[in-house]
Amino acid sequence: MSVPQLALVIVQMDPFHSELAAQVTSLPPPPQLLLFGDSTTQNAPSLQTELTERYMRRLDVLSHGPGGYNTNSTLTLLSSFFPAVAPSKTVPRVAAMTVHFGANDSCSPGEPQYCDLDTFKLNIRRILD
Repeated sequence: MSVPQLALVIVQMDPFHSELAAQVTSLPPPPQLLLFGDSTTQNAPSLQTELTERYMRRLDVLSHGPGGYNTNSTLTLLSSFFPAVAPSKTVPRVAAMTVHFGANDSCSPGEPQYCDLDTFKLNIRRILD
């Protein structure tokens, strides 16, 4: 049985396309519109699609809504969602963000995801800060 051989193909760009490629790679990343919340955020693809179409070439629209998370669990992992790295030529800036939690927090008392209303309000304030 023969093993397929891989080939490396080098393509030389003409000067115009080479200069254009250099300009594109030197552009900073576009700002982001972040949809952040629980699984109801992640499972709302029509909102993400609509916003992506509306802000095309102006904002990158990202949706982050892990299933099963409530505001308590989100607070413990907030730094992993938003690392403390300043925007730069390679790190995009978050221009706008939606925050949508509550579906898991509002389950019946005694359920693992339950969060009372006062704690929920405090958690949302902490997320926004």
